[in-house]
Amino acid sequence: MTHVARFVRLGAIALAAIVVIAACGSSSSSSSSAAGASSGSSATSASGGTSASGSGKTYIIATSADFPPFSSRSADNPNEIVGFEPDMMKAVMDHLGWKYKWVTSDFNGLIPAVQSGRVDMVVSDVYDTPTREKVVDFIDYLKTALSVMVTSSNASKVKSFMDLCGKPMGILTGASTELQFAQQASKACTQAGKPAIDIHSYSAVAQEVPALKNGNLYAMFEDTITEHLIANKEPAFKVVFDDAQASTPLGMAVKKSGPIETQLRGAVKWYVSTPQYKATATKWGLPATALIANP
Repeated sequence: MTHVARFVRLGAIALAAIVVIAACGSSSSSSSSAAGASSGSSATSASGGTSASGSGKTYIIATSADFPPFSSRSADNPNEIVGFEPDMMKAVMDHLGWKYKWVTSDFNGLIPAVQSGRVDMVVSDVYDTPTREKVVDFIDYLKTALSVMVTSSNASKVKSFMDLCGKPMGILTGASTELQFAQQASKACTQAGKPAIDIHSYSAVAQEVPALKNGNLYAMFEDTITEHLIANKEPAFKVVFDDAQASTPLGMAVKKSGPIETQLRGAVKWYVSTPQYKATATKWGLPATALIANP
């Protein structure tokens, strides 16, 4: 497949995934799941517990499945999770010889699920932040930043956060990094004598996109890679600026001082050293700047 054809296919998958997720709302899928030997990754509800320990253990990986190109529902099968993260985890889990399955949850329920032991790991475009490091351990595998996206009709009016003072801007519920930088920007507005940014929280990116399109939001503050992917394929949107200060690693979250962290870290370190790592990133349209040298 040529680079152009691959990019067109990626955009189609991402936009179709957004439509599917929006139609499904924020509820989790209740379909049956497959072990990691399959090429795709099926999703079940995150309410189920982790399988019994032992040689036959099946590890539970949780995702919100609404961050293309990292992970999202397949356009052909909404019960299948596709993206960079499912491809990465298949390679990692195969390398370890571990069985696994995916479950889905709203983003703000992911960290509590791994803290409580209901799932073994979270792989869902989660930013590795000092605040989160207090409650879970992270194994990093990519890095990214945050950007502001608006409708194309408003793009010429927005050059910085100061142009968003007094306007509604969407962020993801439970995304502490987005909230931190959004609040800093809002404070700058009030210090300049302008109204604060009207910050709105959504449980899924797929809920923010239609809100931006219909005017309920003026701007959307989300992952740089995800926003550029959406805007590249949907002329109604435009990414107006990237927040350079918000560069952050993405990491797999596991239970604090848990028993699998060392093995997983070793497997991810192996993966990022392979040609497959860069090839998978290219397949899903991730820039070279998103890659890391060491987890």
